[in-house]
Amino acid sequence: MRTVFVLFLLLQLFQNGMAQPINQLDSLRSIPVEKRDAKTYYLLGSVYDSLAQLDSGLYYTEKALALVSDEHLEAKVRYLHGFLNFRAGLYSVGHMQAFKALELSLALSDTANITDCYWLLGVLAFETGLYDKCIEYYDKGLVYVPDGEGFLISKGAAFIRQKQYFKAIGFFQELVTKFTDPLSISSVHNNLGEAFLDLGHYDSAYHHLSKSIQINTETRDSASLMYDNYMFGRYYFQLKNDKDAGNYFGQALQLSKKFGDAEYTWNANELPLLYDYLVQIYTVQNKLDSVIVMKNGLIELERKRLNQQLLNTVELAFAGQEKRFDDLLLQQQKSKRALVEYYGIAIGLIIILIVYFLFNGINDKKKYSPYVSVVLLILAFEFILILLDPILGKLTNSEPVFSFMVNVLIALALVPVQQYGERIFNKYAVVVRLKKMEEEKPSNH
Repeated sequence: MRTVFVLFLLLQLFQNGMAQPINQLDSLRSIPVEKRDAKTYYLLGSVYDSLAQLDSGLYYTEKALALVSDEHLEAKVRYLHGFLNFRAGLYSVGHMQAFKALELSLALSDTANITDCYWLLGVLAFETGLYDKCIEYYDKGLVYVPDGEGFLISKGAAFIRQKQYFKAIGFFQELVTKFTDPLSISSVHNNLGEAFLDLGHYDSAYHHLSKSIQINTETRDSASLMYDNYMFGRYYFQLKNDKDAGNYFGQALQLSKKFGDAEYTWNANELPLLYDYLVQIYTVQNKLDSVIVMKNGLIELERKRLNQQLLNTVELAFAGQEKRFDDLLLQQQKSKRALVEYYGIAIGLIIILIVYFLFNGINDKKKYSPYVSVVLLILAFEFILILLDPILGKLTNSEPVFSFMVNVLIALALVPVQQYGERIFNKYAVVVRLKKMEEEKPSNH
């Protein structure tokens, strides 16, 4: 059934608009690691979500959660993290994050995020078979958006899952007179077709499925046509018309190859059933090669599902290690820069010392000595700061005020050192001048 997908599609269009994910990704990744904040990581997670790269999306939203301090942003990050976990099949984690996001959004009166959270909680309850809870969440969401078509359609779909077919039919027949959006109207007809099909009312089922597929053919909505073909396959399969059932299931399978990566609920629910239907049909038709292909498809689908679960489990288990790895990488980058500065200042010190000696050893250049002394003091100050940077960072916790105070203390401590050094150099200069005078004094013979 396509109900959840329709709502996902509308949500993604709302969130991403006409943005170009690849260009946005390049722009965000160009930001240096040390300058990335919670919002940057949240945006990275959003882009990877739109690209259906769940592992990267989860990783960056986890980094955003570790840095976020603003409650409004935290609510959005938690919602996105819950949404990504739902897509990855980690329903318990998704529910936990969605619920935390809802609590924050309610406290902040963030209506937009509140409705998103109720929708996600409803979908999670739907996928785990908690249909009473699902309807409860949808009803709460409808308080904020009374005409929310996605909530209403999903609520009716939950009635079908509860096998309350007549209640669902009455509910959808009322909705079809209110909706104006073709995508929503076709979804209502698709659900009515499913309800009548499960009741065995084949004429009514055919009527509504035909309307749905007609609307989606006119609007060229291929993703929705995938569901229409699947439902018509079920219709003919129940009528034991294997030929037509096989044709419709085959068209649904072809369309799923285009939209399967983006349509995760289809992959989790309908696609395995589609393969199973085709295995049964091809077995009856004695098409052994096709049976093998469909069974291999089922095996591959299961393999992908297990791999994804394993990947997500590993990501959750090593989230802390990944964070430490990034911190270590950042520290290494800082160390490399510090090393370059260290050698640069060291070389500068040596050069200045040599020049200092020369200036203090030449009488007509003595007036430059104080300037050289100041430059030497500044370089020595920077040199000490670089050497003590790791210690000072821990000592001050990188607080600007404390760092400034420590820097002032270091500068004050260098003043007597500079004065002492200048006295030594002046004495040396006097000795040099006296020696030079002795050498220049004419000898008595």
